[in-house]
Amino acid sequence: MELIIYVDILFFVNFIIDGMLLSITASILKKEIKIIKLIISSLIGGIYGTIIYLININLLFLLIIQFIFSLIMILILFSFNNIKLLFKRTIIFIIVSFIYGGCILAFSTFTPLGSIIAINNGISYLDISFLTILIFGVIVYFLIFFLSKTFSNSNITSFVSKVEIYFNNKSVKLNGFIDTGNSLCDNLSGLPIVICEFNVLKILLPQQLHSFFKGDFNNFNDSQFNSRIRLIPYKGVWENEGLIMCFKPDYIITTLNNKIYKSEVLIGIVTEPLSLTGEYSILLHPDIFINEEVLSIERR
Repeated sequence: MELIIYVDILFFVNFIIDGMLLSITASILKKEIKIIKLIISSLIGGIYGTIIYLININLLFLLIIQFIFSLIMILILFSFNNIKLLFKRTIIFIIVSFIYGGCILAFSTFTPLGSIIAINNGISYLDISFLTILIFGVIVYFLIFFLSKTFSNSNITSFVSKVEIYFNNKSVKLNGFIDTGNSLCDNLSGLPIVICEFNVLKILLPQQLHSFFKGDFNNFNDSQFNSRIRLIPYKGVWENEGLIMCFKPDYIITTLNNKIYKSEVLIGIVTEPLSLTGEYSILLHPDIFINEEVLSIERR
């Protein structure tokens, strides 16, 4: 009997699965995503899956095309920070996709609850309920989460703190990593220096400070913020030595082990991501959790 492929069903199933896999990837990376970007990225995945299923293609070329489309989907979903981070996220997405595909294949092979009607170029035409697709999405997420925790060389979450930065009647929330090797302090004020990504601070910083923290020192002349910004020499923080651009917020609030700390710090700003996986976007000085004021939950 001749197999009839319904293109609309093929596209819809691929669209739903890609949307779910992209959401799982974002969750693993702990990155917030916009629904419109998720929809657009999933549409591209659905179109790719449909076209690839309906044509015959060389295996090597197929792998190249699959990687390129995965790269495009991740680029749309997360936007561009740097090429290294983009490749890292794409590889994680591909790994998630392979694990999900393996689970669906095993399910259809060893249970009577669903089946793969046909496969072409790695794309499956499924006879599986929508609920089953979602259930396996949840299973894949927890499987990857469990494996990443089990085989991780260090338990990074034990060094992660919630951070709120307050400046000029505004605040921003982010995750911070307690860098026990960070001993950088301001020689004049004695304040500890934390390191933060520029991108997460853009909404907090006044517009007139943006060009300064991007490296344009010549055109900066704003007496209102002169006392808030500094160029501080460092040695051995990243590589070799140099100057790091810093500003002084009103204060920061950090949370660790059910204790809340209020600290005065200087924030050194970098333009490159601090974590390839997006786990954190600020490196915290360990002295914050020793010398600073501890707030009770009630006071917050």
